[in-house]
Amino acid sequence: MGVLEIVLLGSGLAMDASTAAMTDGMYECGMKIKKSIFIALIFGIFQGLMPIFGFYSGRLFSEFISKINHYVAFGILLFLGLKMLYEAKKVTEFEDKVTYSKIILQGIATSIDALIAGVTLAIAGVDIYMAAFIIFLVTTILSFLAIYLGCICGHIIKNKAQILGGILLILLGIKMLI
Repeated sequence: MGVLEIVLLGSGLAMDASTAAMTDGMYECGMKIKKSIFIALIFGIFQGLMPIFGFYSGRLFSEFISKINHYVAFGILLFLGLKMLYEAKKVTEFEDKVTYSKIILQGIATSIDALIAGVTLAIAGVDIYMAAFIIFLVTTILSFLAIYLGCICGHIIKNKAQILGGILLILLGIKMLI
């Protein structure tokens, strides 16, 4: 597996994280660049570390992990999405911030599929550290760009962004479940 294939794999793995990042951008339109970088790095770090964990431990637990990974991701994203919808109903002014605990949960939930990808990379005989670094870079860049796209959308749709963000997280969870 060459660099191009790993970049494509990283792009595919980054789609869930990018969707969550875009949701964060819609949710907190006036986000500071420091926080945007933090979110992108957290998503990138989780996406980069999970294949390493999958590479080394996935062979032992691959059957068990592959049976439950989508349920765990679905549960976390459903919880976050429903929480956003609940908060949208009780807040009249759109002034909430994306919390650091929510960012960590999103990072974990959106990177679970990268754990299984690590098992695949082990079978393919790929240099896992190079692959993990490429996946980290791709995810970080795409997530950072997605935050700003989300901010643009959030400014356009104003207080409906929280509702749309909650729906997007729930749909992302359902997609992972299916």
